[in-house]
Amino acid sequence: MRKSIVLIFLSLMTVVGLPIVSYAELPDKKAYAYEWQSYTKKILLKLLPNDLVVAEEIGIVILEDQTVDAFGDYEYNRIRITRGMINMLTSESELAFVLAHEYAHIMLKHQEITGDYSSPPDYELWKKQELEADKEACKIITIHYNPCALVGFLKRLSDPNTFPPAARNLARVRSANRLAVARSYCHPK
Repeated sequence: MRKSIVLIFLSLMTVVGLPIVSYAELPDKKAYAYEWQSYTKKILLKLLPNDLVVAEEIGIVILEDQTVDAFGDYEYNRIRITRGMINMLTSESELAFVLAHEYAHIMLKHQEITGDYSSPPDYELWKKQELEADKEACKIITIHYNPCALVGFLKRLSDPNTFPPAARNLARVRSANRLAVARSYCHPK
């Protein structure tokens, strides 16, 4: 019974023209910022088919910074992605997760927590917001992407050498939590 429902769903997705998984190659890592902005905007629009107006209004900014990071800026309604994060990506699924996570921060109206990476001013609030954004991102990407594909990406993000020394402890905690969230969507109970 379940197999037939899945086949009907896949057939419907094909008839409607929605790709189940995109195998498109990422742009060249050294491509100009505007090329990455255009590409990420297309992915964001694909992730939010029911919120096209909202997705269209969100600005995408590529920061020429080698730090591995991305930010969902609720106040200015934009997503900022560093060149360091772009260099970490190996698939469209990974980019989709980053965008969905940062979009979730905007949608959930999370406040930006600034400060030294080694000890954010309100660690508990930061941790809560990150988990909320991760859970929402997994829900968003499951429409077009396989959340199981994120496990490798999240393991790469948990590599201590990915981050500056001051940020390594927070990165470990954040990555462990993210892996747990991704695995729960990959293998629901």
